[in-house]
Amino acid sequence: MAEGGQDPDRVHAQDPPDDQESILSEDNCSHLNVENMSVSGDYSFLSVKSLLPSNRAESGPKVRAALVRLRDVSCSNDVTRLLEELQISKEHKRRSNIQQELQAKMLVGVVERSNLDDLAKILSADDENIQLRACSTLEALLLDIQPSEDPQLTDQLLQVATCTQKTFLQQKQDGRLVHVLAYLHFLAVSALLSRCPPPTIEQCSPFSSPTLASETRTLRRRLSALYESAKEELLVAMQTFYKTFKSELGRPIPVWAKENWSPDQRKKRRQRYGHAHFAEQVIYVFTLLNEIVAQGVSAEGRTLLHALRDVYDEIKPTGKHKENQPTRTAFDFLLVRGLVALLRNTFEGDAPEYGRERRDHAGLIVTLVCDVVRTANDGQKKYLLQEVSDLPFHTALPVRETFNYLLRAQVPQDPLRDLVQGYMENNLQIIAFRRQQAICSGKNRDQYEGCRWVGFAGSVCHQSPDQKVEGAMFVPKASCIGTKGLLECVREHKCSNATTELQLQTAVRGERHINNHSNLQLLSPGCRHILQLWAFQVIPFPFYMTESVEERRLIGFLLDHRSQEKWLNTPVQVRICQDILEALLYLEQRGVVNADITTYNMIVEDLHGTRSQRLHILPSYSFAVKLADLGLARKLPRNATSVHIGEDHVPIRWTPQEVYKEGKTGEKGRHSVKTMVYSLGCVMFELWTHGCQPFTSDDYTPTATILQCVFDFVEQLKGAINRQILCCKRFECIPQDAYDLMTSCTEQNPSDRPALADVKEELKKIGQDEDSDGKYH
Repeated sequence: MAEGGQDPDRVHAQDPPDDQESILSEDNCSHLNVENMSVSGDYSFLSVKSLLPSNRAESGPKVRAALVRLRDVSCSNDVTRLLEELQISKEHKRRSNIQQELQAKMLVGVVERSNLDDLAKILSADDENIQLRACSTLEALLLDIQPSEDPQLTDQLLQVATCTQKTFLQQKQDGRLVHVLAYLHFLAVSALLSRCPPPTIEQCSPFSSPTLASETRTLRRRLSALYESAKEELLVAMQTFYKTFKSELGRPIPVWAKENWSPDQRKKRRQRYGHAHFAEQVIYVFTLLNEIVAQGVSAEGRTLLHALRDVYDEIKPTGKHKENQPTRTAFDFLLVRGLVALLRNTFEGDAPEYGRERRDHAGLIVTLVCDVVRTANDGQKKYLLQEVSDLPFHTALPVRETFNYLLRAQVPQDPLRDLVQGYMENNLQIIAFRRQQAICSGKNRDQYEGCRWVGFAGSVCHQSPDQKVEGAMFVPKASCIGTKGLLECVREHKCSNATTELQLQTAVRGERHINNHSNLQLLSPGCRHILQLWAFQVIPFPFYMTESVEERRLIGFLLDHRSQEKWLNTPVQVRICQDILEALLYLEQRGVVNADITTYNMIVEDLHGTRSQRLHILPSYSFAVKLADLGLARKLPRNATSVHIGEDHVPIRWTPQEVYKEGKTGEKGRHSVKTMVYSLGCVMFELWTHGCQPFTSDDYTPTATILQCVFDFVEQLKGAINRQILCCKRFECIPQDAYDLMTSCTEQNPSDRPALADVKEELKKIGQDEDSDGKYH
């Protein structure tokens, strides 16, 4: 027998699926939308976007609620403690754990403004991933701040402005974080001057003092040329900003009303802000962005976007009022990052229609962002492209099309798969997800045609900081992103549309992932004996993440015990069967039939977290067995007892003969609850023989022979050889009562097999007279 329990004689299409290729679906593509796939009123999963203040959309990733600690009153103390521990910890492993734990706690209760203080503290963490995540959350809060007379808001914004500048000055290398910190600093100061009671000049001294000038002089001494580094350019822009800072402190908060946006007013404002000083331009742009968030998809919001365009037209390189390079760098990044935030949060859908008017706010933003990126110099352009890297996966088709074309034209060497992975990793940092590797599905992974699913592995911070996870994501071709909806693209890649063998293999694996994706959402939250789904997304592109499967498969445990001659006793074997039976009973209760029930498709979870590879040393109550793959599961139609799953891609030895027999409608490949009973009997044989495959005799019987006997049986050629091969042989290690149960489950006539509830009662009888301490013989 091959290592890991795989039969070397099985043909490729009928192999037990690898962990990244474990799914099949025929008609569930139509259910791939948020409304149908999410259970109404079920709070098992939380939308990542709902945890951020400016998001109102239903799309985007969803994570298991248990992984997110909402409104934890100890959050503030935890953040302070973790930051202090991070600063003093020198041990590499412990530092990694602290960083992941900090990531998991950092978005707790972010909806309240009081969390501005905690987020500002997190900026001092010496981990760029943590800092960028804190920056994204701060950005969402700042852009959503509404005018207030609360002095507490002034104090919080003062702290954010101080922390962002301090962290900016501490950066030793150029990079995206330098630009983001400078951007956040401008937002915080602009909010101070336009959204709350203005502070005094003394309160602003920590970030508006002459230290900026000394920092710039220090950099100039180290560098041979002015503006050679991004940090120096941004420092010069900050100096320019604070030259007229005092004059801005006394200005009243502007009032934005409809009458202020007549064509004449727009022209006057355009001329005024085109030659205004840099600080006034930045504050004006922030105020526009902030008000656009408040107005949303409305006529007023569209007018504000036109006003934003007017300002840029005046100061762009070909405009009337050209700015120097440092202020251009800072202004362009401020404009692009702010507009991208609007696309992600406020205008993430296709343009809605209001009567005869189509309010395409996203279209206006896309045009402006592309103009800014194209006119930027080469040094600045790479940072702007980083900010738009996830927009090819926007829910609005025009946005995807435009930015897909822009990125392919500007950065043709970046593979689309890396953009998909970066998008997913960035959006799942709320649970401290870190991707460790990405693996294309299949053995010839570089030869697959068209759109495909790609497997990945990583870790998240939960009860154990190094909790392993794995999953799969759909990676479309660049041409599909810009020409159709991604869900429509997913639906097109069916087996029925394949024209080559390679396309067929890709389509089979793709449909299995789709079906697993859908079934895990339906079934995973309700049963502890089904693989736990930890995160998923439907729109803009599908992906799902589960607890780790590899190295935990039940067949691996059984074979390991056999090789070590550490035999499991009957109570432990009965306990394993009962766990599997609980999963099957839950499927039956939900009207679902699964055609892939094997020990390869089961995982063992050590409930005490010791990750032991020896079941014989674990008490029977300290581990649980879970069904790990729902790719070959289908929901029964209403008032039906069987469903078509197919006969070509199922495990042969675990599949009864009626699947290969034409039913009343002349259709093969129909499965029922009795089919699961048959597979359960085969799994029981594997358990009591410690990994022998079903229908194994003293002389090894190849799978091809088993399959031929099934076909002969279907054709009513019931010779003695066929009956012998299609019966489980009783080895000495199998107790008589257990053998009687497994043979009754594997009867060739479905009506002769017991119900799952009856199997449960029989298992109780088998185990009730045995010692249940979980030790081996």
